[in-house]
Amino acid sequence: MAITWADVTAFDTTATTVSAVAQTTILALVNARDLGVILDDVGDSGIDGPQTKLARIFLALHLVLGTMTSGGAAGPVTSETGGGLAVTYANLATTRGYSSTAYGREYARMIGTSLARTWVLL
Repeated sequence: MAITWADVTAFDTTATTVSAVAQTTILALVNARDLGVILDDVGDSGIDGPQTKLARIFLALHLVLGTMTSGGAAGPVTSETGGGLAVTYANLATTRGYSSTAYGREYARMIGTSLARTWVLL
């Protein structure tokens, strides 16, 4: 099931500040993921199931919050101070993958748990 930006903002209002271009890009990326086969139990409705929808929302929020907190900066320097100004960059060692946000960690947990269940069933 494709999600809308209203689905994302209903879950976390932080996403209301995201530009229309970013919304469109994030939704295209998130909705293109084929999560239904991995996530939804036989009793659910496949790719339209509730777990798929929740995973898409978590992934969208992870992308939103990751963009807001990193500010687009990268590199090994974690902070600089000069002339009364201080700048802090994301530490690459701690922000890779889905672990950089709570939503990303939950998304990864959902995918990991479901993949483990899938392998056991095979």
